[in-house]
Amino acid sequence: MSYIQDEYYILKQNLIMLKHNIRLNKIEYTIALLLFIFYTLYIMGYLLASFSEGIIRLEFQSFDLFMLSDLRITEPEYIILAILQLLICAIGMSRLIQYRFNDSDLHTGGKLISYCFAFALIFFGGLYIYRVFSTGLNSVTFEFSLYFWISIRIMLLAFLFILLKHIPRDLKYGSASYSALVRNQKIIYHDLIEYRKSDESIIEYIGLNHIFKVMKKTFITDMLHIKGRQSRSQIICCNIIFIITVALLNQIISTMIQSQFVSHIWHDYLAYIFYYWLLLANICMIIRRLHDSGASALWLLGLWIPYVNIYVLYLILFKPSIIGMENI
Repeated sequence: MSYIQDEYYILKQNLIMLKHNIRLNKIEYTIALLLFIFYTLYIMGYLLASFSEGIIRLEFQSFDLFMLSDLRITEPEYIILAILQLLICAIGMSRLIQYRFNDSDLHTGGKLISYCFAFALIFFGGLYIYRVFSTGLNSVTFEFSLYFWISIRIMLLAFLFILLKHIPRDLKYGSASYSALVRNQKIIYHDLIEYRKSDESIIEYIGLNHIFKVMKKTFITDMLHIKGRQSRSQIICCNIIFIITVALLNQIISTMIQSQFVSHIWHDYLAYIFYYWLLLANICMIIRRLHDSGASALWLLGLWIPYVNIYVLYLILFKPSIIGMENI
């Protein structure tokens, strides 16, 4: 129970940090904008269009899968969800633009421009939704997704604000560089892209010098240990090595061992064991990675919440590791 309480306290600190650190430098803004636009157009928009037809279609080269969905929605439900998603998109884009302007200490101008972007998205997106409502759901396609093509171009214009100048000092909108202000403390992070030290080999730089010890701890001895930390490079390398190993084992069993009994045991039992082994290990790795970025393990629940899962993905894959804390 104390573990849950500790994670809940860290979550409250994370929310306070988000409230008082409302600036994005060029790299953070670019990553956030790419994730937000891709998620909005090609995931949420596609799922919404698919549910309206009652069919989810997945295509990859020669692979083509159709799944009947029990979540088929009616036309009024589609219109309500489309309007809701349009509002979320407009508000999200507006906040990202405003945070980027805050990094240049242009708060007033940023608010004005972000409101203009939000109004333009709502206006042209609303026109497209009205066209869908007046012509029927048959006009909804994957290419157009949810928004009118003008709205998409407006969203892409937001990339121009990457050119804004970064102010390399602490402002009232938050700390400069990769650090964050929480009350009377300053949390210091590594740079998003850590540079190689002069006395550091390439193997050490990418974190492969002790990879087999890390693999042993990750998948065997300390697999269920969820109070530690784990870096991004270790998670990526551990997954790659594990998947390659299982793939080679599968190839050997499928081609070299001509035994139906062994093949049956492998495909019906052992393959599932490896799958759930990898799944459980990744859940624990993600929790340790969240700790490494200074986040609560409770953010893991946000992976099932639309748009919140974008931020959780950022914490897992892009948020730098914590170096330390200092009083201010």
